Amino acid sequence: MTAQYAEYLKDLIIQAGYSNRLKPVVSIEEVEQFEKDFNKQVPNEYKFFLTQVSNGSIGPMYRDLFSLEQLREVNIPNKFDENLPYSQPLSSLVHICDLEEFYPQEYDELLAQDNLLASRQSNLLIIGDRGYSYWQTVIMLGEGEENQIMYLDHLNFCQIINFHKPIGTQETNFLDWYQRLLKELISRNNIDNYGNHYLKSEAEIKQEFVTAESTEQKQNLLYSLDRLPKLTIDTLDFLYSLIDDRSVAEIVIQIFLDSYKRPEAVNFSYGIRAFEYVLNHNPSAAIKNIIWLPSAECEKYYDKFVDLLYSTFYNSEELIRYTFIGIEKCPQKQTADIINFAIHKNDDEVFAAIRYYMKDCHDYEEYKAFVDSKLESEYAHLSL
Repeated sequence: MTAQYAEYLKDLIIQAGYSNRLKPVVSIEEVEQFEKDFNKQVPNEYKFFLTQVSNGSIGPMYRDLFSLEQLREVNIPNKFDENLPYSQPLSSLVHICDLEEFYPQEYDELLAQDNLLASRQSNLLIIGDRGYSYWQTVIMLGEGEENQIMYLDHLNFCQIINFHKPIGTQETNFLDWYQRLLKELISRNNIDNYGNHYLKSEAEIKQEFVTAESTEQKQNLLYSLDRLPKLTIDTLDFLYSLIDDRSVAEIVIQIFLDSYKRPEAVNFSYGIRAFEYVLNHNPSAAIKNIIWLPSAECEKYYDKFVDLLYSTFYNSEELIRYTFIGIEKCPQKQTADIINFAIHKNDDEVFAAIRYYMKDCHDYEEYKAFVDSKLESEYAHLSL
């Protein structure tokens, strides 16, 4: 860790297009004062970064790695839990979500994870978040783990936290992890999920997919394609050939449909063809990607969405929710087409979904009083 290496990292940040994220460094004395105040030894690699490269800079999800001042805000001694998502201890989420009563196993897992994190708080330092404060980037301090990057993911509002090493980066020590991040940026690759994707070329991903033994490995390889700025026609054809594979069809559709936001990456016509095919042959994989389908494309599938509510998706709350998202996008939607489904289900959440997703229908007022009368539970204000 030399002055020359510090200049090299600064140059990578500039090449990546983030010279505005280069900040004046802090002194070694300021870092040592932080260590004294918080009774934590900042790992040498991150100390080098703060004092020789930049006091915070670009990080995963295009968020900043924390400055020394921010480290003070999010690493308050003995208040680790309060700095996690929603600024509440994990155990408090249990009561909000009624996990103790309805999901006793998840409740026990949550408390166990809460206790684990509390026991390890002195051995880790939160150095950044990777979006919406749900995903923390952590650097380990304990013996044998020093300088190792870990990810702390709050997967959903009512789910336990996942504490794991990043995948696909080969090295997990801070400076190697950070250098590879900057090289991803220089290559114009998407870094939204840096550390959750393999950093491989199209050719490597396709080759390894053929020999991959587990479904998880196949899925991770395909997700890794989504970080690349442009896919070749050969790769698009390769992906399309996988749409009958139920283990990966959902991911293939996501890669195709997500492209409407970055049309230079993928020919969107592949996405429409694949979505239509899978909607008829494996509808759950298609409907789970409805959020990526532009509203202008939803209209022609309206009758299919309604039919799926009454048939294939009737007993799946998750798929019903996604289907309502698709129906909402259709300009011809009518409450009359959905109300019998709600009556048959006799479920408060379905009526809440009608009120939320169908409120701008031209015929909603005809059913409003009836829908409101059904929404008398404590969750009446929530949609699915």
